[in-house]
Amino acid sequence: MKMSIKNKAKKAIGKKVKKILMMVLKPLLPYVAIVLIVLLLISWLMDGLFASSAQADDSELSEVQLDVKTMCIEKAEYLNTCDIYVDKEKKNELLDVNNLENTKMIEWSHLSTLMTLENLNNKKEIGQSLLNEIGENFKSTFRYEKDTIKTEEKQTKGDKVTWKEKKDEAQTQYILVESDTIIGHYTYEYETVTEVSDDGNTRVTKKKYKTENLQGEQYERLKDYLKTSMNLETDDIDMCVDLVIQSSSGYYDDTINNAYNILIGNDMFTWPIPGYTNVTSEYGYRVHPISGEYKLHSGVDVGAPVGTSFVAMADGIVTKASYNGGYGNCVIIDHGNGVTTLYAHGTNLLVKTNDRVTKGQPVLTVRKYWEFYRTTCTF
Repeated sequence: MKMSIKNKAKKAIGKKVKKILMMVLKPLLPYVAIVLIVLLLISWLMDGLFASSAQADDSELSEVQLDVKTMCIEKAEYLNTCDIYVDKEKKNELLDVNNLENTKMIEWSHLSTLMTLENLNNKKEIGQSLLNEIGENFKSTFRYEKDTIKTEEKQTKGDKVTWKEKKDEAQTQYILVESDTIIGHYTYEYETVTEVSDDGNTRVTKKKYKTENLQGEQYERLKDYLKTSMNLETDDIDMCVDLVIQSSSGYYDDTINNAYNILIGNDMFTWPIPGYTNVTSEYGYRVHPISGEYKLHSGVDVGAPVGTSFVAMADGIVTKASYNGGYGNCVIIDHGNGVTTLYAHGTNLLVKTNDRVTKGQPVLTVRKYWEFYRTTCTF
């Protein structure tokens, strides 16, 4: 069937429009690519700033939690500097010229999260004794080499050019050659480079970082610890590894909720809102939906109809059952061993302060469509 004149005209116009668009857009494509790269870099930098904020923000911490954080910071500083060597000589400070240690060190939040997991799984009391026990398994080892930076000056005699070393300007830099930490066991490769000054009269020769090589499995030491200390299954170990490592950034995604599922699956706790498991906002740092401020969201929001009952996640004693500022009507239950749970924004208080409650007992009715609870010992 022959194409009609009208269809031929449409096709010709379509081709011409595409050709014109390509002529207009093609020169702009490199600039579009540059803009996208810049946006990605800005996103990466902002993520780093938020992670730093997450580590430093104490505004949502109680006095007890601040004490735990201080204790963990001091222990992390010790663990990151107790096993440092230049060749065979022991040192007491981080030395790498490129600060490669920064992404391999143990953080205070790693220790805090490990203490919480030990408390929940093995009922060990959170404190200095438990922290020391955990710390023995996570000493960071850093090994360095000295590299002499050679500076040479150009010497010209007629057509002959030579380079004379300026020994009085020789400098020493320390380069990381091996690290073995909670993150994993790594070795580092370098290449010798020579850089000539802009005027061509001076050149500097030194070792420059090239790449890192993982020896064995990432987080191997952490996985071994979780396996031997907590007797977790492989899938549960991977989930808890994510929880420990992500604790240093303030971002949890589904990890913390899944970790609670592990603990609930091990019959330590029951879910606080039976029949409703749709998590509408995770624990962690976020942009506040009302104020627009980037801050810690100190709970987990779960979608549930008005009138639904919160239940006690485990046996315990009610330490508070009343109005509590920003939490509204709330109930706090002490489960022992430093573990408490908080149920907030309720309508009817179903228990009183000092009541003894059992796991699964209703304690508060839901007021809004979303509510949250918090295990206060965790953070």
